[in-house]
Amino acid sequence: MGQNRFPAEFLQQVATHLSFQDQFQSAFVCRFWNNVFQRLLYRSIELFSGAELTQVLESLYSHGYWVKELYLKSNPEKKQWHLTQLQFNLLSQLCPRLEVFEFHVTEWHHLQLQPRQWSSIRKWSPLPFATFINHLDTFNGLTHLHIQQTMIQFSSFVTHIHAAAPSLSHLTLEFIYKDNNSTIPLYHLDTLHKSLPNLHHLGLIQSIKSAAFECELTPFPSPCKLQSLTLHSLVQSNVWFHFIIHSYPHLTHLDLHPMQLRDPKGLIQMIQKVPLTTLQLGGPHLPHLFTEPLTLILRTLNHLDIDFDTYQAMDSCHFLSLVATYGLHKLRRLRLRVWEQIPGWSGVTSNLFHCHGLVSLELSLSRGLADEFPYTPFLIDYVLRHLKQLEELTLVGAMVQVTYSRLEHLDRTRSALRRLELRESKMEPLVTRYVSQSCPCLETVVVSSDALIGDLVWPESRLRQLRVYLYESLPTVHLEANDKLRQYVWDKDRYQVIKQQDQVDDACCDNKEVIRQPLLRIKCRSLTSFFLNDFKIPLHDETK
Repeated sequence: MGQNRFPAEFLQQVATHLSFQDQFQSAFVCRFWNNVFQRLLYRSIELFSGAELTQVLESLYSHGYWVKELYLKSNPEKKQWHLTQLQFNLLSQLCPRLEVFEFHVTEWHHLQLQPRQWSSIRKWSPLPFATFINHLDTFNGLTHLHIQQTMIQFSSFVTHIHAAAPSLSHLTLEFIYKDNNSTIPLYHLDTLHKSLPNLHHLGLIQSIKSAAFECELTPFPSPCKLQSLTLHSLVQSNVWFHFIIHSYPHLTHLDLHPMQLRDPKGLIQMIQKVPLTTLQLGGPHLPHLFTEPLTLILRTLNHLDIDFDTYQAMDSCHFLSLVATYGLHKLRRLRLRVWEQIPGWSGVTSNLFHCHGLVSLELSLSRGLADEFPYTPFLIDYVLRHLKQLEELTLVGAMVQVTYSRLEHLDRTRSALRRLELRESKMEPLVTRYVSQSCPCLETVVVSSDALIGDLVWPESRLRQLRVYLYESLPTVHLEANDKLRQYVWDKDRYQVIKQQDQVDDACCDNKEVIRQPLLRIKCRSLTSFFLNDFKIPLHDETK
């Protein structure tokens, strides 16, 4: 580009405002841009199958130096795929600057760490206690640690943690019941905080639910400066709130999920005395806690996340009536299961319009008393028009519709929606066209259904990732993306291209000589990643 070359720092700043597809295309402008954007494209990698890992390993021989984050994920409903020791060692050589490496905890059963291996790692996957205690010299640089241990092992962990990882800022302790001791020895927490002066976040998790466990809670001799605390499946009495008030008076972030309380007095007192800005609440008994005093005190927080785990009609309606009356404007995330005798009975959508700060909503709709409403009608244009700030929307058991049958009659007010997920739901054909025009920031769509899907058309959209989960495997898939028309068939263990056409128009989409009655037809020119039942379908010619 000669004298018109932009500085690398400027291009990196511009790239933060570009989609993955735009970054990918920018890498082909010139050699200098390729060098800049390749670093960004390979900075963080997510893999969903062993086949993907095998393919990525080949490219890491030339690009592994730029990888800083690597996530090996899988669908929770499917069997975890296997990471071999050879692949594990190879990744440590190809990615010398890797800082974050996450995979399923069961992989540690057969993986072995070598001395001075993974020297740049700052955050590991959850570690079993045996792996941690046998490789203390390999964790000196860790800033994030999640460890699984029994009650008896906790005291040994506290003894070794300062020498093993003195720079820890985030620590999660997951207690596993493998012994007869049902008491969590939290009296060691004071010693733990003294050993880790830089600790910013502490998480305590009870991994296996038990009605017999106890916690020995004694306030610290001197208050701790911890700012973030997570308690999962531990809070069963107001004694916890008394402990937090005296031991953690500087908390700004607190996550309590699930809680077993039925009296909100201790929670209200804690919110009044601790300078919380963010509070996350969840659990099946949470609706019983929502009273007028609690609702009023929650309005003082900057961020509020609520996760209900209930199907009770009166509980859901009681919470929604409080929202309509007092307006939880600071509510940012809500996961709500609404049990309705008839669709719309609870007024769930209209009541939530009072939550002006809501950015993430997961709504599970009921099927009626006798499954007479398998898919509850949901007007997505009506909701997005009133919740313009919503960025993530998940619907379960919904028939997603729009108000009118013609696109030009719809109010296409711009929405901030970035992610849309439909589970056990259906949607009318006009929905995708409406969302494409009213949600310019939409990047990811996940569709799970027990019914065969016909056409998914996303015109004028910047959608880059589409995931479709069906209970039946599809022998044929028709996909139009990146100005190419492709037909895929299932061959042994993956989808392969059998027909491809460079020019895409409406006529070729209906040409039965090109496409032989596909069961799934997808049209989206901006698509860069497509998964069908966890199988990644290639969008580029594999011969290149």
